[in-house]
Amino acid sequence: MKLIRRKPTRSKRRRPKASPAHVALVAERSGPREAPPLVPLLEAAGELGMRTLMICPPPGGEGGVISEVGAEEALRLGVRLRFCGLPEELRREAARAESLTARARGLEVCITPGYYGGRAEIVAAVKSLAAEGVPPEKIDETAISGRLAAPAACDLDLIVYAGDRPRFSDLLLWEMAYAEFYAAGRPWPELTAADLERAVESYASRSRRRGGVEPADTGP
Repeated sequence: MKLIRRKPTRSKRRRPKASPAHVALVAERSGPREAPPLVPLLEAAGELGMRTLMICPPPGGEGGVISEVGAEEALRLGVRLRFCGLPEELRREAARAESLTARARGLEVCITPGYYGGRAEIVAAVKSLAAEGVPPEKIDETAISGRLAAPAACDLDLIVYAGDRPRFSDLLLWEMAYAEFYAAGRPWPELTAADLERAVESYASRSRRRGGVEPADTGP
């Protein structure tokens, strides 16, 4: 009798009940520029139920991220690539990747360098609205959010920081308003899918109030 050996299959990740939809991976600004193995991270993000993933490499590290996840690999994963604030020499390659993956309906990935300024982004959005003659009473959070430069601009649920002590300067100021934070405690190049899973598990165990407060205990 001939034995048929089955190829080993990777077990699918268990998705927590409270899984974050919008997540950012943030590198230390002064840390190493080498990109982590991003394909396993993108696969994990999709299996964990994420809709958008912002990747914020350190200044000068965006080229490594683009090389790590090219348009062809993104198409294989069903990922849509978006870019914001890239240096001039990378914009042509980024535009090609955006065009090739524009119809993907899976995870949306936005690559935003770590030196991108959140304050400048908000100021530019308000100026854009004012220049178009939008009256002040019509300028609200929805209007500003729609004019932010980051193409995947949204209220982040979770920010995963590669180091031990999160420092964000003015990065993602608008998007992080109600986000939970998780420090992976390892250098950016060593970030793994297991770190992302642990971050999601930590997120699922927390009680989110989005700016609210716990009711006071008034006693019996």
